[in-house]
Amino acid sequence: MATSFKVGDRVALPQVGTGSVVAIGVNDAFGAGREFYQIRPDRQSSTIYIPTDLDPGERGLRRVMNAKQARQVLETMARAEVLMADPEWRRTLRDRVRAGAMEDQAILVRDLHVRMQHKRLSTPEKVYLEKGMDALLEELTEALHQPAEEVRAQVDKALAAASEREKVSPSS
Repeated sequence: MATSFKVGDRVALPQVGTGSVVAIGVNDAFGAGREFYQIRPDRQSSTIYIPTDLDPGERGLRRVMNAKQARQVLETMARAEVLMADPEWRRTLRDRVRAGAMEDQAILVRDLHVRMQHKRLSTPEKVYLEKGMDALLEELTEALHQPAEEVRAQVDKALAAASEREKVSPSS
């Protein structure tokens, strides 16, 4: 396994946001005494169980990014490299977001935001945008150690910069 976590570690899950490893233990309910990370998301009262014998990246589980990574994510959002010209962009981004990289989450938010400036988003696109934005803001706020309002302003500035630079064709 590439990464291991201990109780108290701050982690992030795609489409869920940040949380903490609250326990590591065996749970027979999920099969022959497998060991699991027990994750408590910050925005939910539920508990998520991730098997410890799987590569955490396979489930998108990773450590919360640091401040340097957070600044890189904001820079990525400001760039106008919208991927929606690729006919498979939805599947590509969905798969990348499920893999858990916050930069991919930021690209999804940016691309959907730019798309929204030119045409109406579908219901699934709106859901991806809303959940992605929530997870992004939550993790950036933690990583940058700044109030949520300041982080939101930085994200809005990056999205505005991407929107100004990008020209989306009507067929995308």
